[in-house]
Amino acid sequence: MLLLMTIWCKATAFCNGILTFAKLNIIVVYMGFLKRCNGYVCRWLLLSLSVFLFTYISISCDKEDDISTRYKFVTAKDGSKLIVRTDTFTYLSGIDSVIPDKPSGVTDVEHLNRFIESYTEDRCWINTKLGDWCVKYGLSTDSTYLSKRRIYSQYIPGRKGYVAIPFVPTIDQMGFQHNDSRNTIGFYGGYGIIPIKGVYGNCWTVIFDVKYDTQGNEINLYYPCCPEQLKWHYYWYKL
Repeated sequence: MLLLMTIWCKATAFCNGILTFAKLNIIVVYMGFLKRCNGYVCRWLLLSLSVFLFTYISISCDKEDDISTRYKFVTAKDGSKLIVRTDTFTYLSGIDSVIPDKPSGVTDVEHLNRFIESYTEDRCWINTKLGDWCVKYGLSTDSTYLSKRRIYSQYIPGRKGYVAIPFVPTIDQMGFQHNDSRNTIGFYGGYGIIPIKGVYGNCWTVIFDVKYDTQGNEINLYYPCCPEQLKWHYYWYKL
């Protein structure tokens, strides 16, 4: 039984047939139990353990084989080890819309620069296609690049009796609106502290970090703007 299970798992697990250290430990324990086993009750327990071990290895092999088809590893030219999703891609077609500018006549306006914190939603790099806008950066719409979606935060202090309303006077100093299915330039929040994954701030915007091509060459492009160029414009609306 043990020999058959080992041969079977070598043939199907992990895509390259290598057992993990944890599974080897289980098999070692199993072999020790086998040497000491005698009697009807002991052999019944051995049979139950055999069924459990066979089922565990089967499920683990299938799961790890599925994971191996969804990820690949790329070594970038700068030496970084990249984990790339193979079952997902992003298309950055361009800017779909912009949140409204401030109403005419509004003078009680302020802005904040840069950002406080940032985080990425996925540790993996995503295969990314770019729209016609990429040509001015010397990139190609036919090529595939690797990007990550990063969220940047800022904090607008509260003001009693007022609420801060975001607006965008220029599209080259703001990212995409967070939690918007379209590529809308703008930011979300400013109405109170809204923590996301423990990152401090009360307003959020999204910038894509297009850092490599699929061969690992550095691109180092932020879209739609560089994080250091962020300007968070808002006006105060009296309640």
